[in-house]
Amino acid sequence: MDKRVIAAEAYVRSIRTGEHSASKALAPRLAPEVVLDTNGPAPGSKNDTFSGHAEVLERVSGNWALTPSLRIARWSDPLAEGDSVVVNATFDYIGSIAPAALRLVFSFDGHSRITRIEQRYTPRQPQPTERIPPGVKTLINNARVQDLPLCLAHVTEEGIPLITFRGSIQVLNDHELCAWIRAADGGLVRSIARNPAVSLAYRDLPRAMFIIQGRARMDASEEMRERVFEMIPEQERNHDPARKGAVMIIAVDRIQGYSTGGEPVRMQRKPTCA
Repeated sequence: MDKRVIAAEAYVRSIRTGEHSASKALAPRLAPEVVLDTNGPAPGSKNDTFSGHAEVLERVSGNWALTPSLRIARWSDPLAEGDSVVVNATFDYIGSIAPAALRLVFSFDGHSRITRIEQRYTPRQPQPTERIPPGVKTLINNARVQDLPLCLAHVTEEGIPLITFRGSIQVLNDHELCAWIRAADGGLVRSIARNPAVSLAYRDLPRAMFIIQGRARMDASEEMRERVFEMIPEQERNHDPARKGAVMIIAVDRIQGYSTGGEPVRMQRKPTCA
């Protein structure tokens, strides 16, 4: 078998698994002056160059943020193209920070050791929007029934940042979220009267993760109370059968992250007066 192909397979195994044994197997297949030229998986990532056997081996060994996605990517067999060997990978149906694709081009010396790796990620390109994306709506509306309540961060009356889990958060419309707050006179209600800025986090690796920024307000109208209470999951309604809680509305200003299947999410709109 072509030793160049074996070397390329050893490299892929090292970055794909993060295993110590894989990096040990790769080590003798790297030339002393090997160079790795790579970009990052995210849009706008700059190129980095790693030079020398020790530096390159360290960079392509162990577990990194992208290793879980590399592990389950769809890899092609190494293919000889002239003096080089090429390997391609795609990241279909993978969430989190996975890019769209990866292309590896290997060059070799006379001993079939790798002298240069051109490692090029094709990032997933977000489609900017001013509306809450459909994929995000689905995740938020099903968060509680999937046992994945969103984290809500706000600033208390004492000026202390506080994070709580909220299972009643639902999408109200293209620009707003809503929630039923069981403690109608509690600390959260008093806090947002002073400082309406809030942030929310959703994480369901490896499928999705995103951060939301917005401004919260209370709505005491009976129409909205009726509407929101009927929207929230049954588990949340059962915590307050007498409906003594209050309605919180969150105007969403920004969302960044990834929804199901690795779809990048970039929502941003100019804040309007409440």
